[in-house]
Amino acid sequence: MLAALILLANQTVFPLSDGRGELEWVSPCSFRVARYWGKAPAGETPINPEAVPVTGSDRGATVRFATGCVTVEVEKATLRLEVTGRAGRVLVDAAAPRRTPQGLVVERAALPGESFFGLGPRADPSADLRGRRVAAARPLLISSLGYGEFFPLSGSYVYDLALSQPDRRRVVLQGLDRVEYFIYYGVTPREILEEHAALTGTFAALDSRAFQLLEPAQVPRSATRIAARGQGSWTSLRETVQSLVHASWSALLVSAVDLSPYQNAPDLLFARAAQLGAVVPILYAVPHRPGPLRWTQEMRRRLTPYLVTCAYEARQFGFPMLRPIAMQSPGDREAAARETTEFMLGDALLAAPIFTPAGRRTVYLPAGTWTNLRTDQVYRGRQTIDIQAAENELPLFAKHASVLPLASLDEADLLTLTYFAGHGAEFLLLEEDANAVSQFHAAPAGDMLRLEILSARERTYEWIVRHASSCGKVVSGGVEFTPVKSRCELRTGTWFRDPANNEIRIRTLVPAGSERILHLETGDSTLNTPISRRMGSAK
Repeated sequence: MLAALILLANQTVFPLSDGRGELEWVSPCSFRVARYWGKAPAGETPINPEAVPVTGSDRGATVRFATGCVTVEVEKATLRLEVTGRAGRVLVDAAAPRRTPQGLVVERAALPGESFFGLGPRADPSADLRGRRVAAARPLLISSLGYGEFFPLSGSYVYDLALSQPDRRRVVLQGLDRVEYFIYYGVTPREILEEHAALTGTFAALDSRAFQLLEPAQVPRSATRIAARGQGSWTSLRETVQSLVHASWSALLVSAVDLSPYQNAPDLLFARAAQLGAVVPILYAVPHRPGPLRWTQEMRRRLTPYLVTCAYEARQFGFPMLRPIAMQSPGDREAAARETTEFMLGDALLAAPIFTPAGRRTVYLPAGTWTNLRTDQVYRGRQTIDIQAAENELPLFAKHASVLPLASLDEADLLTLTYFAGHGAEFLLLEEDANAVSQFHAAPAGDMLRLEILSARERTYEWIVRHASSCGKVVSGGVEFTPVKSRCELRTGTWFRDPANNEIRIRTLVPAGSERILHLETGDSTLNTPISRRMGSAK
């Protein structure tokens, strides 16, 4: 029998000498804590009307709760609590909330090796906020230990993240008469953000029109606007990238970049800003300077199927369209320590924007294998490389074990599917007009590649197999495709090997609701070996 009084489903109330505390379970991996001083409101409707499977045990001065995710031990008299994860590691060691002349104070241990991310968009060169004082634009904090902390009430939140005391972190709340926060447990940032999205809700669906060049009034309400301070400059361009990364850490799922500060910028600066605009989720207030914008418009048109799908995933699962590399590669300490000047767009593309006149920069490539889309150079991950970008180039790297769908600029009903040979890969594409999903799978098998399409609508597809050194024949359903001698000769049922680009292109028409499996006989069993094992050291 618990000494604390259970008033509502999933909620435990702790009577205190000067008010009361509450602990309410939202799911097995997330819970709400509230601390009231004086008279507290009457019992509120539970967040989750269904019972969360939790076991509780009275341990005298404390109450211990356990789920399949976490264990939470609460001190009855003060609301001090400790949260332990599945592996038995302490995640949160929280002192009792208290009132001070400066405001309400919530204090926790800052554990050894713990890094902190989030708290809203900001031009900060480091993703890790430990050792900083931050006035939070969005009070969502994500810890490298595997939990998130979110304060839902409107007010002022100032974080001291192990600055005053190396082993403590503190939040001062102003303009509030009570403390309320949520703790989300998750092994990865993706899991934490999914718990957060389940609690806070999602945004209205975005269709392909949202990814055109927009006027300010057309920006979706769900988008977070990121604008340069003052007139556009090389510094503000870098700060825009940094703000985008911090916004994503803060569960701001769709970011929008304003290009109007670069209206009167020198040509090269405007070109670099426009290149960044090609790969951000939403682009608006675009100056009418046709040169660099032509590339930006074409790139966004090609990326639209990919962007629509990334937006759908963000809406369904709470994972942002634009992703910091440390978020995409949890556990990679080098990624977490890097400057916030590169990012992933979805799962497949890493963008390294240029923000200096010289066009030179370093790029950190996380775990995996990567291809520079302009040079076709292949790199092992977990290394830093130096690159020199041409004036008309935004450095983009495609991650292997992915299929990249791109619209054709010349044929309205053609979708290209670029696959990087050497790893199994898949992509699930949202089909707007069919309100369904098309599926694409690719995988090596000995000296053969298996390419599969399950199409929700009738469409012509062109597979582009990169890094394939040979092709003997292409067969589908026992029917052999016809080889052609040039790309311009490609038609449905034909294929072409382009030795200049080291790729194979295959055209096929797939009816709605149908499956098309292609077998590409390469005669090259090394395609079944990951490229990172057979390419040698990157220079």
